[in-house]
Amino acid sequence: MKELLIQIHDENRVPFILELLHEFDFIEIKTPQNGRAKKPRKKKFTPEQQEFINGVKEALKEVELAEQGKIKLPTLEEFLVELRQDMGKEVEDEVFEAEMAA
Repeated sequence: MKELLIQIHDENRVPFILELLHEFDFIEIKTPQNGRAKKPRKKKFTPEQQEFINGVKEALKEVELAEQGKIKLPTLEEFLVELRQDMGKEVEDEVFEAEMAA
């Protein structure tokens, strides 16, 4: 087991970070003051926050499967090519919208 120390500089973000970490069953959260942290009450997330949480969960599942040899993750080069293609589409859309607005 590994231990990590996370320092959160924005106090307002602490509840969100704790809620996110509690979503993962392989993480135990302890606080320096009290020992084990209580699981926060279920909070409703915005659609954007929920999409982020789901993406992180899915990515961690893929890493776990890759470590078990059940799937093969793309190489860094393959990932960057895909990212560049996705970003290119967004840039093309923005340029098109800007041209249409002009």
